[in-house]
Amino acid sequence: MNTRLFFIDEWNSSRYNGIGTFRNTLLRGLYKSYESVTLISLNSDCEKIMIDQKYYGQEFRIPYIAQGQWRYNGVLIVSSLRMLIDDDSNNIFIVNHSPSSAFITEMRRQFPHSKFIFVIHNQGWCTQLLGDSRLLRRIIKDATDIKAGNSIIEYFREEQQIYSLVDAVVCLSMSTYKIVQNVYNIPSEKCHLIVNGIPRVRTKIVERESIRRQLGIRPNEKIIIFAGRPTQAKGFNILLGAIKNLIKNTENVRCVVAGSISGVAEFEPELASIASDLIFTGHLSAKDLKKWYVASDIGVIPSYSEQCSYSALEMMRMGLIIVASDGNGICDMFSNYKNAFVYKIAESSNVSARNLSHAITEAMMAPREMTESMIEFNHHLINTRFSLAAMYDNYRRLFSYLQNM
Repeated sequence: MNTRLFFIDEWNSSRYNGIGTFRNTLLRGLYKSYESVTLISLNSDCEKIMIDQKYYGQEFRIPYIAQGQWRYNGVLIVSSLRMLIDDDSNNIFIVNHSPSSAFITEMRRQFPHSKFIFVIHNQGWCTQLLGDSRLLRRIIKDATDIKAGNSIIEYFREEQQIYSLVDAVVCLSMSTYKIVQNVYNIPSEKCHLIVNGIPRVRTKIVERESIRRQLGIRPNEKIIIFAGRPTQAKGFNILLGAIKNLIKNTENVRCVVAGSISGVAEFEPELASIASDLIFTGHLSAKDLKKWYVASDIGVIPSYSEQCSYSALEMMRMGLIIVASDGNGICDMFSNYKNAFVYKIAESSNVSARNLSHAITEAMMAPREMTESMIEFNHHLINTRFSLAAMYDNYRRLFSYLQNM
């Protein structure tokens, strides 16, 4: 069958988030197996619809329409897409953004023979409830007692509608896979667990000390790296509290915050007393970020919730000792003392910070044999469970399944 793949993306946001990494990773693999691969870039930096030839196939660049509100103006945008794309049972559209039920509804109306996949990169409740799925269940159970307009209920229902509209829902973690079936009540046959993949570990001698000198790191410094947005949902406040606890009893420790500093002002009170112990890099290229990974000793993932974090996968591949929370999704990637030092998220942020600082201390003091075993196991996972080959094979199987429905 002549499968035609269409990846629906929002150009501006994907330049800076994990969907962009996912998009690039998937496109790099699929064009080798399929003759027709198209990226649909909504809200592109152009004044009219443009068609560019890319290494993977084509990119349809769609300019801002209706002030960029593509989710709620499907009639306008989908009509434009309909002029470029014939409806066909071999079409598979991959949608990656919420909330978009109105857009998907219009896509289904104008492409009735095509198939649709929704990939869950985030769920609305995760940020508001800080990844507490038990609290989500209670809120949904008591939904009849919630006044109309409750944002969590509204977002939940929007996501539920999206999952119901499409032919397949891709979950990037086992936690989400279970929640989609048991809380959102989506049939199991529609749910597919496909974790993200990353290039294999390459054995290469790296001049670590030379890179540390280039970056201004002193020989005896222990470097902890956090890669992500400085937000509460990413556990940034917990990280700052943990660093404050650490420097009271530990010398020569600094924390690198790699990525955009947008939003960091929210944490100004926590920053005041530990500013000299932090390094803010700003947004980095992939090449420069790898230098910081090479120079670092410990990678920290303090998020309350993730789907399948590319930052975590990069840290694993680069051979960092991992300290991670037991948050939703992250618990599916890491096991305590097996491939990470896992700390428990508590109801109190101060307790969580103490738990994190304790886990970091454990990681710094752990026997070399123990940490080398963890690093080796993470390399094994990157070469097997989180490999690109596994990711591509799983998507190819999903596409084949949809075409045989």
